Amino acid sequence: MRAVRLVMVVVMVLSFARVGRAQQEPKIGLVMGYPAQVGVLWNASDRIALRPEFGFTHDSNDSTSLTTQS
Repeated sequence: MRAVRLVMVVVMVLSFARVGRAQQEPKIGLVMGYPAQVGVLWNASDRIALRPEFGFTHDSNDSTSLTTQS
């Protein structure tokens, strides 16, 4: 009996839940990805969006030299 009440309450809460529409959709957003990418998402209109991205890389080299005396 208790489980039936819980299911009924959950169904009622989910059926009355709504998305808030008090704010406008954002026009600009920050985009991050892997490996080390950062970008900006700009919605110019409903059909056009620009997403420039910038990537970062880091390289290193280690070398060992061996000298002999004769």
